[in-house]
Amino acid sequence: MPSAKLCERNPIPSRRRRRKVGVDKENIPPGEILKPLYNLVQDDKLDLKMKEKPNDFNIADFTYVARSTTSCQFWEKQSPSFIECVLQTSQKFSSTQGILQLQDLHVDLLNECRKCIKEIVEEKHWSERLQSNLYVATHGLRAATVVLDGDDRKSHDSMIKILYHSLVTVSDRISHIIKIDTVVAICIALYECLGRLLLTLSSEGLEFESINGSFMNFPIPTKSQKMLNCSSIPRHQLFKIGIHSTLAVLKVIFHHKKCGNIEDKTTGKMFGILTDLSYDFTDVMCETISHVCLVWVRVYAGNGAKSLEIISFAKGAHRLLWDAAASEGNNKKAMYLRRAAILALLLKVDDSVDDLPNEIERELLQKCGEPALNWAWKTAATYVQKTEIAVPSLEDSNLQQFHFQIGKVLDDLFLLLPRKTMSYIEYCTYRVLHVGIRPKQNV
Repeated sequence: MPSAKLCERNPIPSRRRRRKVGVDKENIPPGEILKPLYNLVQDDKLDLKMKEKPNDFNIADFTYVARSTTSCQFWEKQSPSFIECVLQTSQKFSSTQGILQLQDLHVDLLNECRKCIKEIVEEKHWSERLQSNLYVATHGLRAATVVLDGDDRKSHDSMIKILYHSLVTVSDRISHIIKIDTVVAICIALYECLGRLLLTLSSEGLEFESINGSFMNFPIPTKSQKMLNCSSIPRHQLFKIGIHSTLAVLKVIFHHKKCGNIEDKTTGKMFGILTDLSYDFTDVMCETISHVCLVWVRVYAGNGAKSLEIISFAKGAHRLLWDAAASEGNNKKAMYLRRAAILALLLKVDDSVDDLPNEIERELLQKCGEPALNWAWKTAATYVQKTEIAVPSLEDSNLQQFHFQIGKVLDDLFLLLPRKTMSYIEYCTYRVLHVGIRPKQNV
């Protein structure tokens, strides 16, 4: 029987989760499991340490954290060479020394990652143990992706679902996570891994293309493509995975911004994805919503989606961008985010994207048309108010660009609305006051 003191510090898990825990785990005081990892984030000599002994640094860190996970017994049995292979393969996304050992154990590795993620999904409260699970499982999943058999469709499908559930679960609980600087890098690493797996579906009757320059080069479904069912993943689920995962990782990035936009060079280097996390927040949010998320939504609309689903996705993208604008201190960037939010609400993206089905477009206009007009004039008015000038200059390049890009969309929208609204008249009044009768395309 454990002592009363130990029970007080480590409550006995429920019967559903009860499992044998390694001896080392019991000896780690609560709250100390990830302390070495977080201390390293603040270490000014971190770069020098990683250059001197990068492999030893990562192996020691990973082994320490793995001792507190659901799969602790699996990792306790593995040799340092195997752990080194997992880490290097995860970071580089390519074959490394010792890859044969990883190929032999990749099924067991995938099963252990699945156990870690399952506990994350099932547990209601976030804890350091779950964060350890997420960190270790991410490295394991990325490494397993490299050695998966190209003909093993079942394993690919399983990996896609695991990555999706991981991203969505973390996104839902992001407000309860304290060490957001670590988790945001993990989610970006998971998102990148998911994108690589989705590209493999092209050989199964599905067509995807990778957009160079998009965030993590996440793929999009090819336009004008009536997509076929893919093995065990139904077509509609595949679309939802792409859309929800993109919104989930952007939600995590937004929360990271609200927490102070911490630059965590440690976690970025551990996953080999970014030199640091000092990405341009506004560009990542706007470009990823416009060129990735909304393309997924529009192609899904042409593949049997229901109107309510599409409208829900449009509102979700709009809400995320609008909230991001509210937390942005730079007035110019805030207006840029609000402009993207309005276009997202109307599902307006590149002209080359296919038109929406008539029924979905009609429902979208009925539910989102008038709100879009309201958001437009409020955006312009808010920008002028925050510039602290009595009369806005007709040569203000930011206002000119906003009204040029939004105005044409809203002019066309007004003609299609089933009933006319005063919101359009209100927007036109602000437009004339701000930039004259004809806004310039480039100032």
